[in-house]
Amino acid sequence: MAGGKPVFTAIILSFRRPQNIAKICRALLKTPSVRKVILSNNNPAVHIRDWIDISDERLIIIEQPTVTACPIRFLLAQRDDGESFLFIDDDLFLLPQQLEKLCNSFRADSSVPLGIQGHVHIPSEHALWGGLYGTRRVDGLNRVYLCNRAHIDAFFRIVEQLGMPSGSAAWNSNYWDDMVLSRCGGRRPRILEIGAFIDCPTSGAPGIAVWKERDFFASRLTFHEQLDVAVPFAVEV
Repeated sequence: MAGGKPVFTAIILSFRRPQNIAKICRALLKTPSVRKVILSNNNPAVHIRDWIDISDERLIIIEQPTVTACPIRFLLAQRDDGESFLFIDDDLFLLPQQLEKLCNSFRADSSVPLGIQGHVHIPSEHALWGGLYGTRRVDGLNRVYLCNRAHIDAFFRIVEQLGMPSGSAAWNSNYWDDMVLSRCGGRRPRILEIGAFIDCPTSGAPGIAVWKERDFFASRLTFHEQLDVAVPFAVEV
């Protein structure tokens, strides 16, 4: 597996699927472009070290003292000394070669964030169409996100503009941070075809999957439409 210089800081959050974390961390640590992995345990009720049997100095485990939501990954990236970042959700399993393909594609074009799955906004239907794969532009990324320091800086500028800076009540919610990141390159982000991968059987399980929570999609649609006004994408020509 050909790989580039290890420049990516990978960040993964654990909450309701601790059984998946070690496998995902191993894949990240075997990815040539990944220089270190930050694991944030966002659920103090879980002793995450009971689930991790990895001895690697590149794996950094952070135990959050209180229940913590997804936007914490952006604070972790902001505090990190890296320039490139890879966020991955805890409900899918990518091979190191698939992760490396994403890293190399982002190296080739780092102007906008990159992922593997996305959604598009259909204003005429007042709807978001999700679950999109392939190699294309989308309006929002889901599940896997590659970005750089400039995108992280833009993220914090946008949340300040929206009146929801770090520490505000919005940061206790899991539904919006991926949509803000998707705006951080100015133009629409892109997704890349990487081939088949394994989904966790709990990826759509009520009580575990965030997207199964009540009002999740309605909240995201409202927020997406607010972003269309406040932080519109540049017109593509």
